Amino acid sequence: MDKNTALISIYRLLDSEKPVPEFLKNIIESLENSYPGTAWNIGVISESTEKIKYVRTGAPFTNVLSEAGEAYSKGKQIISKTVLPAGPGWMFSAPLVYERQKLGVIACIAEQEKEGLDSIGEDVGFVLQQYRLKLKLLNNSLMMNSIIMSSQGTAASKDIEPLVRMLAPQLKKYLSADGIRIYMWDREIPYYFDSEGSRHDYYIENENSIVGSVRLKNRPLMLKDAFRDPDYNPGMDSAGKMKETKNLIAVPIKVSDQVKGVLLVVSNDDSRVFVGSELVWVKSVCGEIEAAMERLKLYEDIQKLFLSSIEAMAAAIDGKDPYTHGHSRRVTMFSVFIGKELGLDDKKIEEIRLSALLHDIGKIAIPESILLKVEELTDEEWAKLKQHPELGEKILKPVEEFRPLLPGIRHHHERYDGRGYPDGLKGKKIPLIARIITVADAFDAMTSKRLYRDALTEDQGIEEIQNCKSTQFDPEIADAFIGIYKKHFI
Repeated sequence: MDKNTALISIYRLLDSEKPVPEFLKNIIESLENSYPGTAWNIGVISESTEKIKYVRTGAPFTNVLSEAGEAYSKGKQIISKTVLPAGPGWMFSAPLVYERQKLGVIACIAEQEKEGLDSIGEDVGFVLQQYRLKLKLLNNSLMMNSIIMSSQGTAASKDIEPLVRMLAPQLKKYLSADGIRIYMWDREIPYYFDSEGSRHDYYIENENSIVGSVRLKNRPLMLKDAFRDPDYNPGMDSAGKMKETKNLIAVPIKVSDQVKGVLLVVSNDDSRVFVGSELVWVKSVCGEIEAAMERLKLYEDIQKLFLSSIEAMAAAIDGKDPYTHGHSRRVTMFSVFIGKELGLDDKKIEEIRLSALLHDIGKIAIPESILLKVEELTDEEWAKLKQHPELGEKILKPVEEFRPLLPGIRHHHERYDGRGYPDGLKGKKIPLIARIITVADAFDAMTSKRLYRDALTEDQGIEEIQNCKSTQFDPEIADAFIGIYKKHFI
C-alpha cells in the first residue's frame, strides 16, 4: 500500500472514542497493515509527567528505544541499522510533531529499508493532537453535564452536600489525582469531604498549613514538591494516606467575598505534575460550589460556563482559517434576524442562536490540510469534510440540555430539494432551525473571501439566494432573509 492509503486509514480512526493508548495501538495496526513486513512503535510524552511512554516494550524494540529517544531529543528523523531477532535490520524513527511542538516519537523496524516515511511524524502528530482535543471536549461535556444534573437538586438548597459528594470522586478521576479534599468552614464545626465524597469533621488547626495559607490569603495555589513548603502540614495538606504530598492544587471557595472552603487536589507521585489548565478547571469547579452555597441558579451558571467553553471552541474553528474569521458570529446574527422576521418566540430564537453559533463545531476533527486546501478537494477529502455536521452532533449529544440544538447542527447542509447531506432530507422534513442556518451560512460563505475564490458582492449574494429558492433553500426563509437584509444591512 502507499502512504496516502495508510494516512486515510489513520484519519478514519478519529471517529472512535477509545482511550488514547488504544487509539495509538490502532494507529500501529493501520501502519503495519499498510506496510507489510514492518513493526511499529509509538512513544508519547505524558502531558503531566513529561516522560516518553511507549505503546510497546520488549522484543523486537529492546535495542532501538534509545535511538527513538534520540530522535525525539534532537527533533529530527534518524535512520540506522539495528539487530533484529532474525538478524540484521533497518530502523526509522522520527519525532511526533504538531505545530512545532514535540508530542512523542514514532519508530519503525524492518528487515529491509522502507521508503515514503518522510512526513509520518508530522502526520501522526497531527492526528494524535486532534484526537486528544476531541476527547478533552467530550470529557468536559460529560463532566459538566454531570455537574448540571446533580446541581438541579441543590441550587435552591442551603445544603451543598449532594453536589460536593458527587464532585469529589469525579474530580479525582478526571484529574488523575491521588486524593481530593474539599474543606468547608460554613458551619460551627469545620468539616471536609474526602475523595469518595464522605464527610468528616476535623479539629486540626489549619492556619499553619498550605490550606490555611490559601484561606488567609484568598488566592489559589499550585505547588511542586509541596512537602518542602514551610507551611506544609501533613494533617491538612495530604490525602490522608500517610504519604508526602509531592504536588498539589489548592483553590479557595468564596461566598460573599469570604473564604468558606478550600478545594485541595493532591498527587503523591513526583511524575504527576499539575498544569495550568487543570488549575483553571479546579477554579471553575469551585465557582460552581460557591454559586450553590449562595443559592443562586447554579444550573444557569454552569450552562453559561459550559457555553463559554463551546464558544471558544467555535472561535477556534473559525480561527483555523483566517478567511473564515467571524463566520460563526455572522451566521448567528443572520439566523437570529431570520427567526425574528418569522415571528418565532424567544425560546426558539435562543435555540437558533446557539445552534448557529455551534453549527461548525464538528470541524474540530477535520484536518487543517483539508480546511485550508487551495486546490480542489479529492473525493476522499470531500467525504471527510462532509462528516462535520455528524461530528458536531456527536460532540454535543452527551449534554442533555444541548439536545434541542442537534437537529440544526446535523442538518444545516441539507437542501430543500433533497440533494443535501448527511441524510438527504427534503422540504419541510428538514428541521426549521436547519433551514434557517442553511440560508445564513450560505450567504456568509458566498460573500466572504476564501483561499480558492474571491468573495461575491452582497448584491450578488442576495441574487444567488433568490435564484436558489426551492432548490437549495426554503423559499419562505429565503424571502425572509432577503427582506431583513435589505431592511437592516443595506
